[in-house]
Amino acid sequence: MTDRVEPREDPDHDKHPQRLLIRVAAGVVAVVLVAAAAWTLLANRHPTRSVGAYCRRIGDAQTLSGALATGDAQEIRGAVNQFRGAAEVAPVEIQAQTQVLVDYADELASTLDTSGGSEAETRAALADAVRRLDDRFEAVVAAGRAVDAYSRDACHLDPGATTVTTG
Repeated sequence: MTDRVEPREDPDHDKHPQRLLIRVAAGVVAVVLVAAAAWTLLANRHPTRSVGAYCRRIGDAQTLSGALATGDAQEIRGAVNQFRGAAEVAPVEIQAQTQVLVDYADELASTLDTSGGSEAETRAALADAVRRLDDRFEAVVAAGRAVDAYSRDACHLDPGATTVTTG
């Protein structure tokens, strides 16, 4: 019979400085990667609300009332998306009012998906939506005035630059 030699385990295997250093470095890298991933997810999840961020976005936003007046579905969707971006970073002082306008504008924009696509059909669909949402009229007007006043005072924008009109 042949003598079989079993591999011997080195009792000091984990005590070798190079192996220990590699394990520590791998642990540190893993912790850094997890922390970086968590920070990225959290930072992208909640936009920073600030006057500066709001003013930058609201200043770039098309006027919703102007877009709605055109009857152009693409322009309306663009204006709604731009205003939504401003609302996402709106400071707490104006957050509720911008959300009222975004919700209303989203309702109007959603009617574009059911309209035929022509300017006349878009205008008719928007008119129907405005009538359907008539119970929100006073809240929307008040929110529009508040957003206009805030944008004028905090961002030095012209009045009427950010409101949604209802016809």
